[in-house]
Amino acid sequence: MDNSLTGLLITLVVVAAVFMMARALMLWYWKVDEQVALAKEQNQLLREIREALTQRSATSAPSTSSEPPTERQQAAIAILRDGWRMKDEG
Repeated sequence: MDNSLTGLLITLVVVAAVFMMARALMLWYWKVDEQVALAKEQNQLLREIREALTQRSATSAPSTSSEPPTERQQAAIAILRDGWRMKDEG
């Protein structure tokens, strides 16, 4: 009975090690970490766009005292605006 328990434990350790190596290989191959980083950056840009649009819609006319959008926000707004134009045209 002791030998079967030892064999089972060794088998489980080997299977777990192979699983972890295969998982690491798959994550590297499909570049999951890069996709997660890009998704986080995209979420941040969307938050900035939402804030900029909320600030613009809160005031009917742009005031001279408010801060202009950052370069990053302007680029994101331009991308959204161009995407909406393409959607309307298509």
